[in-house]
Amino acid sequence: MVARNLPKVEARVRFPSPARPQCVAAEVEYWSQGLDCLIMRALRLVIATTLVSLVSISQANAHTELVSSNPASGQTIAAGQVIELTFSEAPLLAGSSISVVDQEGNTLDTSLPTLDGNVLSVDWPQDAPAGELTVNWRAVADDGHVVSDSFTFTYEPDQVDEVIVPETDVPT
Repeated sequence: MVARNLPKVEARVRFPSPARPQCVAAEVEYWSQGLDCLIMRALRLVIATTLVSLVSISQANAHTELVSSNPASGQTIAAGQVIELTFSEAPLLAGSSISVVDQEGNTLDTSLPTLDGNVLSVDWPQDAPAGELTVNWRAVADDGHVVSDSFTFTYEPDQVDEVIVPETDVPT
C-alpha cells in the first residue's frame, strides 16, 4: 500500500470558557459560533416578548367586574326594596348607571344610583309590573375603563305560597 500525499485535516473542537459567556466574545468568535448563538438570541427575544405580552394582557383585564347582584340573574322574587350590584372593585359613581326595563321595553323609574364601597344600587322601581325584568348596568373603573352588561329576573308580586293543610280524621 502506498501512502498518498493527502491534505492535512484538522478537527477543531471548541469548549466554552466558564469565565465568559459564549455570545459575548469578539466578532470573529461570534461568527464562528454562528447559528447556535443566533438561535439563542432569537429564543431569548421571543421569551421576553411573550412575557411582556402576558403581563400587559393581565393588567388590561384587571378592571371592575360584576361579582354578584340582588336580585340574582334568573331569580324569581315576590318583592324588592333595592337593586344592588356588587363589583370586584369600587366603580366611579360618575358615569355608572343602572336601569330596569320591562318586557315591552319600557324603562322603569328608578332613583339615581348610590355607591357604598363596591356596591352600586338603586331603589326598587315603584311602577314595576309583574313578569320578566331586565337590569342594564354600566360601571366605570377608576382608570376610566367602562364595563356594561345586563341580566334578567322574574318579578311576581302576587306570588303567594300555597299552604297545604294535611287531611285529618275528625272524630264524630
